[in-house]
Amino acid sequence: MTMHLMSHAYDTVRRSRGKTAKITKRDHDRLTREWQDYNRYAKQNHLAKVTFSEYVDSAFGRNKVQTRPTHQNFTELERPQISNYRRDEGTYYPSADSVQKRSDACSAPERKQYTGDLIAGIATMHKSNAVPVMKGTDEAKDIARMRR
Repeated sequence: MTMHLMSHAYDTVRRSRGKTAKITKRDHDRLTREWQDYNRYAKQNHLAKVTFSEYVDSAFGRNKVQTRPTHQNFTELERPQISNYRRDEGTYYPSADSVQKRSDACSAPERKQYTGDLIAGIATMHKSNAVPVMKGTDEAKDIARMRR
């Protein structure tokens, strides 16, 4: 059986507003305490206080829907007047003199090179580990045999 042939009893949308439950004395006392606590909190945090009826409506989910402002409240933004954004034709700003005085201002640094006589070379151990090899020792043979 298709949905359009079924009666309204099988409809999943609630169309009735439902009955509002009456507030008992115990609920009234509880809501009064909560309302006072909320107003105390609102005062401490510089918020607007609410009346008891507004608090009860919000507790039971009966808040009024806030509407968005319509086009009647629209005011056109005043655009600031932009002055001439180009600089004057007669104004000249020279480049910095430091580049012209120093010849090494943008040159590459000198390459670092070892000039001592203690290290004979660099050997590669396990997993591409570069190890310096000193003269006068058996480190080169040990590295060749993969010993440490």
